[in-house]
Amino acid sequence: MCGSRRVGMVGYPLLVEHGVGIVGEIERVRQFADNAADSRRPIAVDAAACPGGHDEREYNQNGGSIKQPVEPRGTAAAQPRHRREDCQGERAPPETATQAHPAAEAREQQPAQEAKRVEPMPESLDLNALTDATVAASFGADDISETDGKTELTLTVYDYDLYDMVDIAQLAVGDTIVVDGKDMVVTSREDENGFVTINGGLEQGGVDLTSDDSGVYYAVGLDDTKSYHELGKVTVPVADGFVLTDNADPEHPDETYAAADLAELAASEPGFTANNTLATIEHGELTVLARSYTP
Repeated sequence: MCGSRRVGMVGYPLLVEHGVGIVGEIERVRQFADNAADSRRPIAVDAAACPGGHDEREYNQNGGSIKQPVEPRGTAAAQPRHRREDCQGERAPPETATQAHPAAEAREQQPAQEAKRVEPMPESLDLNALTDATVAASFGADDISETDGKTELTLTVYDYDLYDMVDIAQLAVGDTIVVDGKDMVVTSREDENGFVTINGGLEQGGVDLTSDDSGVYYAVGLDDTKSYHELGKVTVPVADGFVLTDNADPEHPDETYAAADLAELAASEPGFTANNTLATIEHGELTVLARSYTP
């Protein structure tokens, strides 16, 4: 056949060249249609290319434009999509209010510190062996007597609680301190001007503590006087060289008296009390009484 001719078949233009049979032409048309269909088939992006299967999309081979989102392979259809930039790497989740701090967890695991009980230091005075000591004492006119021509004096002896400085430094709310033989639970503590005020101090049912050069703490009462408690009574002979040094009257300081003056002085104000009288006993005899001024 000379020349060429066009044949219309299944809607596609065909050009049959010289020497080409009709059967071969049909096969070419079928192959062309198959290739065209393949070019329009969507391609799924492999989930492995985007860690976590984030935002995979189908692409059209004819130009590579995005057709529509599809779900990653091996995941449920309801799984939410993520931004494509998240594929750059996994981000750590932000801390929430429910996440406990490691230090807080450690404190919760530590056992609560046991409350302390602070007691006074052991009593150093023994009334059964009071031969050499200086003690706080009181007496009245009725406590003066005479035996075999020698004056004797029955003294009521007092002492005050002493506390170890370390114990008081560590005393805290919730601890217990023993004051005058009674337990006092610490509900408050204030430190000011050398004083430790427990539970509001003496005026509010608490206690006031202070220290001196001896390195111990002791309780004080009103006007900063020591908080004495009675130990008991002891009768001692008055030494021949006994002397009373009296400073009870600020207008007449450093007055001195002998044993014969004791009865008259004891019967008048201000008398002899634990807060104003110190008795010195040497070798079992009363050698000195010192009376001081108290407001």
